[in-house]
Amino acid sequence: MNASPSPLLALYRIVLVVLGLVVLVAWLSERPWEGRDRFDQRFQSLSALTYGDGWPFRVDRAMLECVDGRYLTVRAAPDGGISDEPFALDDAAKRVAEHRGWRDVREIQLRNADVSPLLDVGRRLCD
Repeated sequence: MNASPSPLLALYRIVLVVLGLVVLVAWLSERPWEGRDRFDQRFQSLSALTYGDGWPFRVDRAMLECVDGRYLTVRAAPDGGISDEPFALDDAAKRVAEHRGWRDVREIQLRNADVSPLLDVGRRLCD
């Protein structure tokens, strides 16, 4: 007697494999892990010294970034180094900040400081 699997069982196995692959791809595309945003990222170094009186941050140096061609973030650190943690700068970045693990730029922003000149620079990075 030939013990070949029934066509229904074979179809069930194929559906399970395809469903597993779909779930895996969806999970990987939504998983914010370190370095993921570096596939399409452009940087510009900024400092209070070169920027002048309009410098909007409590830290002396920052790295402006265009992430994935559409999100503007800033990396900065109080000790003058560049932090691994991005701060969401523009509205698009703020909408995905929690999902991506980005912090609120107000944590490093001077009170009532205008960040719009940085947004203009950042948009040029994203072009």
